[in-house]
Amino acid sequence: MKKKVDIMPTKIRRNSTEESQETENYREYEECGCETGCGGCKTGRCTVPFLNVFNNAKWALAFFCMGVFIQGMTVNGISSVIISTLERRFHLRSSETGFIASCYEIGVCISIPIVTYIGGRGHRPIWLGWGIFIIGVGAIVFSLPHFIAPTYTIINVNTFVCDQNSTDCEASSLRVYRGFFIVGQLLLGIGASPVYTLAINYLDENVKEKYSSTYHGIFFAFALLGPGAGFLLGGYFLNIYVNPWETPSVESTSLFWIGNWWIGFLIMGGLAVLVSVPIMMYPRQLPNTDKVRLDREKEMHQQKDAIKIKGDENFGKDIRDAPRCLYIILKNPTLIVISISGAMDSGIVSAFSAFGAKYIETMFNMTSSTAAIYFGIAVIVSAFTGNLLSGILVSKFELKVPQMIRFCLVATSLAFACLFAFLIYCETPDVAGVNMPYNTNSEMTTCQSSCGCSTNFFSPICGADQLTYVSFCDAECSVEDPSYTNCSKVFNSTIITSLKNATATKGKCSTGSCPSVALFLFFGGLATFFGYLKSQSALQISLRSIPLHQRSFALGIQWLIMRTLGQIPLPIILGKILDLSCILWGQECGECGACKMYDGPSMSKYLTIMATTAKGVSLICLLIVWKVYKPPVEKENGEEVVASDDFNRRSTGANVANGESTKKEPPSAIDNPAFSDS
Repeated sequence: MKKKVDIMPTKIRRNSTEESQETENYREYEECGCETGCGGCKTGRCTVPFLNVFNNAKWALAFFCMGVFIQGMTVNGISSVIISTLERRFHLRSSETGFIASCYEIGVCISIPIVTYIGGRGHRPIWLGWGIFIIGVGAIVFSLPHFIAPTYTIINVNTFVCDQNSTDCEASSLRVYRGFFIVGQLLLGIGASPVYTLAINYLDENVKEKYSSTYHGIFFAFALLGPGAGFLLGGYFLNIYVNPWETPSVESTSLFWIGNWWIGFLIMGGLAVLVSVPIMMYPRQLPNTDKVRLDREKEMHQQKDAIKIKGDENFGKDIRDAPRCLYIILKNPTLIVISISGAMDSGIVSAFSAFGAKYIETMFNMTSSTAAIYFGIAVIVSAFTGNLLSGILVSKFELKVPQMIRFCLVATSLAFACLFAFLIYCETPDVAGVNMPYNTNSEMTTCQSSCGCSTNFFSPICGADQLTYVSFCDAECSVEDPSYTNCSKVFNSTIITSLKNATATKGKCSTGSCPSVALFLFFGGLATFFGYLKSQSALQISLRSIPLHQRSFALGIQWLIMRTLGQIPLPIILGKILDLSCILWGQECGECGACKMYDGPSMSKYLTIMATTAKGVSLICLLIVWKVYKPPVEKENGEEVVASDDFNRRSTGANVANGESTKKEPPSAIDNPAFSDS
């Protein structure tokens, strides 16, 4: 039978009757159920006892992993796969799609201070559940342009008339639908803000400290499996025509093919709404977990203001404490500098999550679906393995903060070296009128427009003179499907002696110099592996350097720094870099549209500079953290010893921050292996 009880148990016990009622309320306060309350009414809780079978750390981790898996699959997986498809379908530039990707981070920045400060002191599972629900709404909003915009139709090349606009100018207004993508990404960001802050802190406070990194490692492993699965599922959907009820007249390898970019968002949106419900049912804290929160500040960065409020559970409950909370966090050099390091690392991840598949597609001349599958496999193997191994190493060897800082330095140095994989590139084909003159004259006619080199009809062909032409119209050919003949611009007295031999075939000419994509994916995968190998160490450094009751808010500030300095600007910068590498633009009704061809060497050079610069800044920040971190000092036999330098030190004996003794706890379920029930 359901019971309605007050949210917070009574703290004062005056007699045995009140003590018994206190115990009953506290037990129900730790049970699964629903929050009730309206306006100024007193908030209460309706417990649902039969759900308590799920009321432990293992099941909480399982549901949180489902939520973060869906979030990663939607935001960093499917959204990234469809970038090039959206550009073709809605005539968008890479700088515009880069901004759309960054709107997710902007949504996080808008909401995360409120979520982490108020939600961190409130009922965190409810905040987390509503966040995942909003993710579902955002995913559905992102898919709406498919249902609202005019239906996509394929251009029939065989009946196309040259010198006419290939696009109905009414359809060129498709660019306005980018507003739905912006709103959808903002909602996805707002919904995700509690996922990577409150969920992490909830797990940290409800499991024993030595197992915290293992739980976090599994959580982040699913956060990385999500994007990988998103790449695979998104790649599969791109092989399905955008209008699945129609039979397309072209193959999926055609430049006129638009894959099914929207259905994945509908599926993920529905799943997110479903998963949000059980998460909201979790209590504020898991049963019998008071012991695991004892003595959790022994490695806190020694900061005068932070030591003063250490152990004060009431500090931060009043909104008036917010300025002081922020002041203490901003004065913690360990947290701030490692946050800047994380900003560079996460910025690289965000940028290449958004454009990695497109880069492979463009550089190695692949279809969108094939590039997505290759990139997805590389992400799954390297990121998942690196992140999971990171958590296991921290737990297995019980690393202290100084050891974790050194570990981060080694991993980041190796990742920096592997980023030079971007120097692996394919040569750009010679395109008549773009980067090479026509054989018949030296004019670069395609570059004489407001967009630079541009065309309103792009269907490349390879001429018998081994030059790539923008289309059969550009080469002035006669159409004889599947080949082209009598191409007047291919004809040249020194190369092609007869107009009859001036033929062309579909597709670009081979460049003859293109390394294997496997080589690029191998070194790129290593860079990803080493980048994620430091993830759990960096997170534990952040958590252990701040007071326990400030951790939710501190994580919020950290994520705010990471997004402001890394995850918002770097995708926009990478989009701009891709635009700078463009040698041929699409032009629709006088407006510059999506890029049609890129220069491989330029793209490779710019991306190498951007990635290594960001990773270099991350490495420098870790060196600074190594110097500024102040570990606690305790006395042994009258001598001062740095507590964190003892590799196998346990949390018994002297309390390193305030000199109080802590008793060794009797064995309990908490002392069982990492996946024992709390």
